[in-house]
Amino acid sequence: MIPVGPVTARRHLESPRESVWPWLADPEQRASWWPDLEIEPRVGGRVAEYWAEGEGEDRVERAASGDVDVWIVGHAIGFRWTAAGDDTATSVLISLLSDSGETIVTVSETGFDAFPDAAHRVRASAEGWDVLLDDLVAAVSADG
Repeated sequence: MIPVGPVTARRHLESPRESVWPWLADPEQRASWWPDLEIEPRVGGRVAEYWAEGEGEDRVERAASGDVDVWIVGHAIGFRWTAAGDDTATSVLISLLSDSGETIVTVSETGFDAFPDAAHRVRASAEGWDVLLDDLVAAVSADG
């Protein structure tokens, strides 16, 4: 089998890391850009996402759940989650890096090799993270 992934998405925000962290950790701020995510803010906490869009044959749904395995206040959140109907989890790490008073947000997701439709999963994950990070940038930017 040919290795697939990881998926990596990255954005640069013109805000300091300390100002960006609450957009990940605080449920009210996170809801403005990732409203479908629930996460308990601690190692061992539960993470879950459910969303649906479209109608009829165009309807797309996702349900995933798992556990937080990295929670470094101000720096990183990591979790393993499994999509409904799957036997295998993927691992996600969201990290913040200070860059001259601004912040680089990086998301990495791994574990796609175990899926028979790995290439499709990688594409879908990459698209999803790009949309979410664009929404994060817009939310942080709008806050000023």
